[in-house]
Amino acid sequence: MQSINPDLINQMRRTARAVKRLIFGGATIAAVLVVGFGSFYNIEEQEQAVLTTFGVAVGVTEPGLHFKIPLIQRVQKVNTTIQGFALGYDQEDNESREEDSLMITRDYNFVNVDFFIEYKVADPVKAVYASQDPVLILKNISKSCVRTVIGSYDVDSVLTTGKNEIQATIRSMIVEKLEEQIRELEEICNLAEKPALQSYVYLDSQANAEPDRDCFYLLYENSVLAGFLSVFAPGEEGEITAFVHPGYRRRGFFTAMLRQASRDWRGLSALSLVTQPASSSVSAVVKRLGAVLSFSEYMMTYQGKPLPEEKNAKGGQSVTLIKAGPADGKKAVPLLASLFYMTPEDAEGWFSRLCDSPDTSVYLAKAGNAFVGTGCFSVEEERMTVFAVGVKRALRGRGYGQGILRGLMEQWEQKYKNTEVSAELDSE
Repeated sequence: MQSINPDLINQMRRTARAVKRLIFGGATIAAVLVVGFGSFYNIEEQEQAVLTTFGVAVGVTEPGLHFKIPLIQRVQKVNTTIQGFALGYDQEDNESREEDSLMITRDYNFVNVDFFIEYKVADPVKAVYASQDPVLILKNISKSCVRTVIGSYDVDSVLTTGKNEIQATIRSMIVEKLEEQIRELEEICNLAEKPALQSYVYLDSQANAEPDRDCFYLLYENSVLAGFLSVFAPGEEGEITAFVHPGYRRRGFFTAMLRQASRDWRGLSALSLVTQPASSSVSAVVKRLGAVLSFSEYMMTYQGKPLPEEKNAKGGQSVTLIKAGPADGKKAVPLLASLFYMTPEDAEGWFSRLCDSPDTSVYLAKAGNAFVGTGCFSVEEERMTVFAVGVKRALRGRGYGQGILRGLMEQWEQKYKNTEVSAELDSE
């Protein structure tokens, strides 16, 4: 029989307690170090950072020292300086790459041409989460534009006098290429409907209250434009128009674009989704969003038939259109504000931008000695679009709306006969 030493047992218990305290203390110190070092991050002068909470972007931080919640929040740094990539040569060794640099000119000479394309990230959140390899997309578009432009100049212009003009032409063509892709996507989506739909999305931000603010969203998948969304916001409310390629639907593309646009334009009092009742694909989207009908518009296309004779209802008079300019703001702004439910400030800004746009004409409609309504049209890509046609509520039903449309069509007859005409009119 063995005897047990009580002193030895007590010593073992004291040792075990000490080990536990040591382990707990070490774990506490490690946790403090992890929390301490993981709570702060520094953004350099040439950077911005996208801060996410559980994978959702919650803000963009500027240069400096910042705090984040460890394990819950993450930081994605984005270079916001002017960056670039080479076309036609290798930036590391400066050696020519003939597969990109060798081109043929208009007079059938071969030249080695290299370019350096510069770009800058304007929106860190979009650069990180709303696009897939945007630099590769820009590079592919740039390659195509450079070859097309070089092929339209002779060798002397390419090598000497035409360099600045060529650069400007390439820059404009890149923008045009993006617009072409949007138009192609729009046509594909319209033709996919049964029966086929008609639409024409505006690619001019000048009518927005903030014309320099980003309002176009392009979502690419494997260098294919799979989705497009635009925001039209002339005042406190905005309208969204969107297309998703039929081959890329039910993959969350529309939701991603809508979520990003809603974040970017969260200052608006309301965002309306523009849809077409005949679209078979839009009903599921409307149901999923829980959207309700707000108002309706009619899109009319002029087929070239003679306009009916003007017939004014009782009390109506013939309408005369007076082209408005910046000096007519005192007359136009109150009229636009009342017709289109805008604040005077928003109406003033909208009128000013419409007057400044070289492709837009603004008219005030006058019957007798009183101004009764407005009408505008814009011309883009051999297409004339009539919009902002309105008549004072108390004067409706007297034929003034028809008179305004007739007057706008007469302007079209005089100046833009070779263009297609469409009109957007509210149901009111």
